[in-house]
Amino acid sequence: MRACPLLTSVAVLSACASASQPLSPICPASSAAPAAPTAPVAHDTSRPLVVGELVELPWVRFGVVSTSVCKDTTSLGQDGLSIEILADNLGNAAGPLVDRITVEDATGHELPHAFGAGPACAPQLDAHRWSSHRNPGERLRGRLEPYVLPSSLKGVRLHARMSEPSGFDQADVVVDLDPARAREGELPASPAPATTIDARRQWVSPYYRVTLTRVIRCPDGVEENGKVAIGVEILVENLGKKPIEVRTQGELKDDQGYIHGQFIGANNFGCTPRIPIATYARPNDKVRGFMEMFVVPVTAKGMKLRYTIGSSIGATPAELLLDVGDVPPAK
Repeated sequence: MRACPLLTSVAVLSACASASQPLSPICPASSAAPAAPTAPVAHDTSRPLVVGELVELPWVRFGVVSTSVCKDTTSLGQDGLSIEILADNLGNAAGPLVDRITVEDATGHELPHAFGAGPACAPQLDAHRWSSHRNPGERLRGRLEPYVLPSSLKGVRLHARMSEPSGFDQADVVVDLDPARAREGELPASPAPATTIDARRQWVSPYYRVTLTRVIRCPDGVEENGKVAIGVEILVENLGKKPIEVRTQGELKDDQGYIHGQFIGANNFGCTPRIPIATYARPNDKVRGFMEMFVVPVTAKGMKLRYTIGSSIGATPAELLLDVGDVPPAK
């Protein structure tokens, strides 16, 4: 038996705010033609979303885009509430976009799954699929396993726990599933796949600022067999609320594709001060110093440093590409 639509709105908040007028869920009357809703403008989780509205956080875009009723196809007598979700990975680290999803009725009781309505709500995203890793730029969209349909959807809410893949942040998103409050409009386009990372001298996010401050020949190093020791100094500033591990190792690759190793010397061949191993930058703190020295050919050019940064053990670190450039000239 086919699914019976309850509502099929796929909306986002209209971009009706201006510098002089705060954003409102309902746009005031205007003589100008309304702009087509093309992107979400909700950026906080302090109030419940509605069906068809997306919230955009620094690392994820999430929302419920539609709901429908699935008639029971078995003798269990459990009609199902099908909920279609969307989640886009907006960050630069792969990881699960949604940690936990529950649906509660108006009294706060958690709704169970309606197993009899399953075939009518296919295809489905089971817990394994919606909690699996998603790459930067990847979109997750689909119906959750159906829940037992309550007598009324008034006061029924979906609760989703969202965690930043590198451990920097966490948010609880609530969606009011009442169809009377649903919005209509067009979904934004999928984010561009992060197939390449641009090399730069500084990376900034809501949680950190990483700057390559200088590249030098280590003063106590000597040129030998056409190779020289160089030091890469970085500045890591913690802009978030969790400690950041300041790593002293990375992958240095030149424009020919060669990867150059790091070595630990007694005094880092004079490239000091060196950042100690297991150093953490506390919130509102910063750490500056040299990484472990690299030994590279004197002729190496176009070098790029692949540097990873994260907050918690077990989280997927964010990957940054720093523009080191050519080997500095001898002084």
